[in-house]
Amino acid sequence: MLIGLSDEPPEILTLSPYREGLLWFSRDEPLEKVDLNSPATIRDGYQKSTLLLNNINPRSLLSVAAGDLAVPEQLGLAFKAPQKELGYFGWYPCNWQNVDSPCAATDERLMPKKSSKGFECRPGWRGEWARLRAGVEGTGFQVPSFVAELQISRDPETLKSFSEEISQRWPSIDKVISSHFSCPLPATSENVSKAIAAVCKGPPGPAARTADLSAILNFRDYLEENDLIYKPQTGRGQWAA
Repeated sequence: MLIGLSDEPPEILTLSPYREGLLWFSRDEPLEKVDLNSPATIRDGYQKSTLLLNNINPRSLLSVAAGDLAVPEQLGLAFKAPQKELGYFGWYPCNWQNVDSPCAATDERLMPKKSSKGFECRPGWRGEWARLRAGVEGTGFQVPSFVAELQISRDPETLKSFSEEISQRWPSIDKVISSHFSCPLPATSENVSKAIAAVCKGPPGPAARTADLSAILNFRDYLEENDLIYKPQTGRGQWAA
């Protein structure tokens, strides 16, 4: 249920064949040339791919998959790519904004409408990563937002009751084994309880972090509006104290 993130990739990801995937992801756009022997390059690839997994469609990213970029133009860039050895003959269907554009509205959620994202005025992925990396409420870890928003938030009262039981049942927690990424995580029963209870309050803050989850929140709203998932409601589950 909990994950924690570090700026550096787990050691196993620095080895082949995972290393090659991180090198491919390390670029901001197809024409960028990166240092294949630099730890910073591997780090950038790890942080971008992890950001994509956790935020689903980061505001900093334009992609062919999301309909932001056109295939013909990206094929043209692939022919010009300086490092085709990174894979797929230079094909890289992504364009990442490195740092916040001067006109970026970092606190504003992107709504599901055509042309809501463009090359101008995007938040940078480095800022998005820093906010994701921080976890929730100073704990350093968090429930993954996809799980939090679409699954365990459906019965906030039961979830809150469970979080309150943690310090009573397991008062001596000093580490947790996370489901993914960094592991084990230094922890206390208070912090574990706090991170789980935070889901009951809605998407994590501050405002920029909430806005980073635009894609997940829009998907959640679509599912709720079309009765494809239950809206949050007390009493859907039971936690035996």
